[in-house]
Amino acid sequence: MRWTVVGSLLSALALTLCPAEELSREELQELKQTLRQSLLKGKMDEAVAAVTKIGSGDSKASALVLLGLAHNSPPQIYEAARAGLAGMSSGEVDTMISRKCKLGRAEEQLLLADALEQRGGSFASLALGTLLDSPDPRVVRGALVAIERAKLADARGALETWLQGAPPTHAARLLGLHVLHELSGGEAGEAAPGATCAGAPVLGEQIVFVLDTSAGMAKDDRLAKAKATLLAAIQALAPEQRFTVLAYSGHTLEGLAEPELERGAYPPTVGGVTWLRSLGERVEFAKPLWLEKAQAFVDGLQPAEEDAFVLRALEAAVSVPLAEAVVLISGGDFSDVDHARSERHSPESLLAGVRAANRYRRVVINVRSFSGASPALAELAAQSGGTYVELE
Repeated sequence: MRWTVVGSLLSALALTLCPAEELSREELQELKQTLRQSLLKGKMDEAVAAVTKIGSGDSKASALVLLGLAHNSPPQIYEAARAGLAGMSSGEVDTMISRKCKLGRAEEQLLLADALEQRGGSFASLALGTLLDSPDPRVVRGALVAIERAKLADARGALETWLQGAPPTHAARLLGLHVLHELSGGEAGEAAPGATCAGAPVLGEQIVFVLDTSAGMAKDDRLAKAKATLLAAIQALAPEQRFTVLAYSGHTLEGLAEPELERGAYPPTVGGVTWLRSLGERVEFAKPLWLEKAQAFVDGLQPAEEDAFVLRALEAAVSVPLAEAVVLISGGDFSDVDHARSERHSPESLLAGVRAANRYRRVVINVRSFSGASPALAELAAQSGGTYVELE
């Protein structure tokens, strides 16, 4: 597959006629300095504007600056770099992208996968096909999700060849089969085998189940139904599959002024309320003793009196070591607080927050939610390549 894809990439590059509209060296250096100073001063709008201007260069030099932002950049900067790379199409940029897809660092390749999804077209199909050969499962998952999200039918050939070879993990193969099935409208490939929840595939072998126990789950006996759905999925796992369970609620946060809430993940107890409980901090094989512990843990969960920290629960879930997939079983509401704006997250900022938390993990997030749920939850599954099922 590798030589076929690379040859096709070179052919595509030969057809690229758009000349690079380079920024001068002085302009690029000035923009880099503006970016650094703006970030140091916390002037995010100015920093984003500088990244956007760098992206307008459509040159190798500009593209390399944007790729340098792949690691540890604020979400707004990362998204601006993604948009800038997606808008570039000069021959020298495409040549550089082709090389980075083969030899770049994982963080660079993840940014390229996101940019290529946004760009679309035949070159994106070919470049993402190259990323499938990465030995890093995160990059492979990123490429597969980009192919599905952009509906790149041109990538089917590369995907089929890759599936006939040796995907780096069984979970990657499951996701690849799912993407091929979706691209063909169910006419090619097969529905992904493996773990399921509520009748739909989970697309991973090392799974974190995340159960909503907020006040809203007391309505219409939802928690009992959700627990039954979760336990059925766990009991159906094969012994070689691994899992753990997180249960979350929330807190109003009113009157709280705890500075640690603005720095990374929330502690499991906030304002005297334990909003996050865990069966275990790692995924464990689905063997009898662990299954018994899971049954007892889930049976003991009761509806809380608090709101639902969906974003914070997912931040914890994607951080579980070795996690490949998350299954969020939700009542459909969320009450996470955007501390930068001192207000509750909007659906858009919730989605952006989950993308940022999952940027370097690329865990597939599946959602099972009751009717009347926020539309953001369906998009939450879609943006990571997961499946969505509405529970009755």
